[in-house]
Amino acid sequence: MAYDWFFQLRPIEPIDEKIVIVGMDERDIRKYGHPISDRDLARVISKIKAGNPKVIGLNIVRDRPVREGIEELNEVFATTPNLISVEKVVGEKGDTIAPPPELANRKQIASVDVAVDSDGVLRRGFFAITRTKDGVIFHSLGSQLAISYLEAYGINPTLTPDEVGTQIGKVSLYPLLPNDGGYQNLDVWDFQFLVNFRSPTQSFKKVSFSQVLTGEIETNLFKNKIVMLGMTAVSIKDEFYTPFSHSLNNPPKLIHGVEVQANFASDLLGAVLDSRPTIKVIPDAVEYVFIFIWGLGTAVAVWKVRGIKNYLILFSIVFGIVIILVLTLYYGSFLAFLQGWWLPFVPSVLSMVGTSTLFSGLILWEKNQELERLQDRLVFEKKQLELVKVAEDAGHELRTPVQSIVYFLDLSFESLEEIRKELEKQSTKLSSEFLVNLETQIEFFREYLQRISRNNLRIKKIADELFPNFKREEQNFVPIDINKLVELNTKEVIAVKCSQEKNIAINLETDYDLSIQEKG
Repeated sequence: MAYDWFFQLRPIEPIDEKIVIVGMDERDIRKYGHPISDRDLARVISKIKAGNPKVIGLNIVRDRPVREGIEELNEVFATTPNLISVEKVVGEKGDTIAPPPELANRKQIASVDVAVDSDGVLRRGFFAITRTKDGVIFHSLGSQLAISYLEAYGINPTLTPDEVGTQIGKVSLYPLLPNDGGYQNLDVWDFQFLVNFRSPTQSFKKVSFSQVLTGEIETNLFKNKIVMLGMTAVSIKDEFYTPFSHSLNNPPKLIHGVEVQANFASDLLGAVLDSRPTIKVIPDAVEYVFIFIWGLGTAVAVWKVRGIKNYLILFSIVFGIVIILVLTLYYGSFLAFLQGWWLPFVPSVLSMVGTSTLFSGLILWEKNQELERLQDRLVFEKKQLELVKVAEDAGHELRTPVQSIVYFLDLSFESLEEIRKELEKQSTKLSSEFLVNLETQIEFFREYLQRISRNNLRIKKIADELFPNFKREEQNFVPIDINKLVELNTKEVIAVKCSQEKNIAINLETDYDLSIQEKG
């Protein structure tokens, strides 16, 4: 998860000089046996005590005597008020482990319990925890050591003003909630907090039991320090995964239980004394707004490029937008993490990806609708152009005989005029009766030609209305409603015919092709 990546990308921090770990490694086990005897453990604690540490943490469960030296160990317990041992306080009967009786009587006990996430990684620590059997509240060993250390500086934990968290110096520590950060419905109990782990390498100074017992340590190594005793032998299996454990290039790294408790203590001490940030989360309401804003920003950016016609270019740009926004969010979240803020990076990325996918689909749908409208328009214009061609052909077929009639009429009128002129020349040679009769015939023929001319003009007018001179340029093409035009002219013909023949009744029935109507 992004939370772990941020830990691994973070610059390596210097060693915490306030804490020293005394570990029992494999060589110590071969030399002193496991578990170590009470006498040898008493000797180690005495050596550390002589180094004048502020507080000593014994991260080894000790609920019964081990071989020889129980009196010596109890004597050390009784005379070391700054020694804190551990008890496993959570679990059913039989799963808990009691503390050393001598230290339990003096209330020098803390909890060794930890909370591991479902993926096996330890990211949370207990600040306070309730013992199952009687409800007594303990601090974790690391937290108790930090509190004891800070008492020397006059710093004691109190409730925050809202009485929800704990105030230590200027640091406010609040219990983890089920939906904080990247968690969803986490089964969280008691007072847990997100641990700001140090790097597994070079976090604390470490020496072995043998080095302490033989004096092979630096002078004043323990002075005014927190000294923690625990198992560092791989064979004991007291190890845990942390956010640093899993990486792409290296095998998983584990840290020992004593190092886990050392990180708990270092986290609190660093926050109070060194202004080292603790891991914090934003409130749920702000988190939802944060996720929504990134999703909305992605939607707006994707929607603004929807005008690009080329699909390949469009979706390449959309992909680029999402990548840029994800990288921006990642960089910003990492900078915030360096200041101790765990922002909802993964939910925001999912919001951006989901939003970009949704709006890409909407853009694709819109473009398909536009394509369908264009296809409909092309089909409509194709039909109009086909009708234009038909009309032109029909108009040509109709105008040809009309023009022929006009030409015939012109010739006929010219011939009549020539006949009239010739009769005037021959009037002296012809009888008056013949002239009158011929004049009557000529006048009748002229009237007949005029009737033909008037009807021809009517036919020409109808042809011009039915079949105008269309322009074929598509840019200037204006569609007309052929249905209405045919109906109007047909009605005109019917009206003329009915006026001439009173006993004729004509009903007009139409069956339009609506696909060729004029579109508004």
